[in-house]
Amino acid sequence: MRRPSAELGLIAFFVVALVAATLLLSNRKVGDEPETRPHRTIQNAQPGGWKAFYTLLKRQKLPVGKIERPPSEWPQSASVVITGPVFFTFQKSSLWNKKEATAVLEWVAQGGTLIQFSEEWNEVEGELGFKEPKASNTTSSTDDEEASPKDTPAKEAPTETEELVAELSQPVTWLPGVHHIGAPDISAWDTLPNDALSLVHYSGAKYSFVASVHAHGKGKVVLVGSSSIVDNTYLSRYDNARFATFLVRHMAEGRQGEILFDEYHQGNHAEEKSLWEFLGIGIRRAAVHLLLVTLLAVWVAAKRFGLPVPLPPRARTSAEYVSSVADLYRRARRRDAALETLFEQFRRDLCRTAGVGPETLDTALAKRVAQVQGLPQQEQVLKDLLSLCRQKLNANTKDFTEKDLLTLAQALERARKELGIVRRNG
Repeated sequence: MRRPSAELGLIAFFVVALVAATLLLSNRKVGDEPETRPHRTIQNAQPGGWKAFYTLLKRQKLPVGKIERPPSEWPQSASVVITGPVFFTFQKSSLWNKKEATAVLEWVAQGGTLIQFSEEWNEVEGELGFKEPKASNTTSSTDDEEASPKDTPAKEAPTETEELVAELSQPVTWLPGVHHIGAPDISAWDTLPNDALSLVHYSGAKYSFVASVHAHGKGKVVLVGSSSIVDNTYLSRYDNARFATFLVRHMAEGRQGEILFDEYHQGNHAEEKSLWEFLGIGIRRAAVHLLLVTLLAVWVAAKRFGLPVPLPPRARTSAEYVSSVADLYRRARRRDAALETLFEQFRRDLCRTAGVGPETLDTALAKRVAQVQGLPQQEQVLKDLLSLCRQKLNANTKDFTEKDLLTLAQALERARKELGIVRRNG
């Protein structure tokens, strides 16, 4: 039977919709950021992750941990919080905003230290007096330079086409052996506030200040214009590992609190997640696609592609027939009829074996069968069995139990085997 064209069209629509959804989700972008942007989390061991940085500090016996809560809930007991560029998620609460930046600086003012490795401008820098950068580079026009107020330093957007190397601004006792840091996405500021200390800079460039320390209340804010110098790929290059380790160690010196990595702005929130939220975006997409394919397969399987074919009739054996007849006799309480059927069949087989007619008396029949089969010792046994069956058939039905019927049936079958009597139908 052919399918209606409407059903075929619906199947085609489902297939096209599934392919379109796959292509759409595979090319999805959050804002203007591709999904392949580095995920700066201590759980990420892939290129771009910070697991190597976290492990390095841990091996240095530093009390490192993580925080998955917004800045307003950061513990005052923590000595240092290390943060990086935001990993864009579907949760807008993961993005920096003015309220969070204010909360961070309040935490710093009470004695905490914030170390930010980021080539991207955010609200924290805005609260410190740095303006949001435009698409600029070291060859900015004169008009742009004149439009930048001196009291609001501008930040150069990082390049991704070349590996940049910056050097230490001045000898620092707590950065021994550190000379250069390098990565492909280092950004820098053109000027710094008067109360800021430059740590790393470019020589002879307009946008020269790469890393700086800013005092704020009782605490400090350290701005480093690159998140790549501490990722799994570039941590081991130049003096990146030495710079990052000594920087964190010095900022935590004299305090007993933990050194926490800001996982909140990497999309990892402390709220209890469901299993669906815990799964990665790739697994969730695969699950949705699998569900759609399963529904389509179920719908297709429920449709018949042709006329129904009846099953062939099952062959029944003689044993099933005998069992059915016996059950019928039992239900009708006709034990005498059942015994009569068994007895008559047995006697007919004896007559055929002995070569005599059915009118032959039981005694003569028993004698003749014993002679023909060469078993004279079975003559008296056969006579007694035939006599007992006659007595039961002539007796009252109430005195004839199912146990008696079973005993006689077994005796008849046993005699048949001992005498070698062949069972014949008809």
